[in-house]
Order: sequence, then C-alpha cells, then structure tokens
Amino acid sequence: MDFKKINKRQIILQLALQEAFRKRDECQIHFDQLDKKLSTMTADGCSFNEKDKVVESMTYLKSCRDDWQESIDHIREWQDELKI
Repeated sequence: MDFKKINKRQIILQLALQEAFRKRDECQIHFDQLDKKLSTMTADGCSFNEKDKVVESMTYLKSCRDDWQESIDHIREWQDELKI
C-alpha cells in the first residue's frame, strides 16, 4: 500500500476515534446525570414507575456507552494494523 493511502486512512481513523470518544463521553455524562436524578428521586420518594423510566434510560445509555467503547477498541486495532 502506498504512503498516501496509509496517511489518508490514518487521518480518517483518527477523526473516527475522536468522534467515538466524544459520543462515549456524552453517553457517560447523561448516564451520570440520570444517576444523580435517580438518587434524588429515591430520597424524595417518587413512584416506582417514574424510577423505572429513569433506570430504563440508564440501561440504554450504558449500552450505548459500551458500544462506543467497542468502536474505540476496533478503531485502535485498525490504527495498529496500519502501522505494520
């Protein structure tokens, strides 16, 4: 593979990595916000139905965060393959 193609692919992977980090961190921030909300709801004695909605959202965000982390891991592997 020629140097120009490798360089372009490295740039594309770096941009993808930055975006994946941003998305993963965004999921984590929203998850943390909901965790605080859940703590407040528990202290305030909110209904189980309301708490269940928050827990369901937290579960979804955790799944998204884990998926973005998996993407980050794959991008890093691809970057390593280009270095060879």
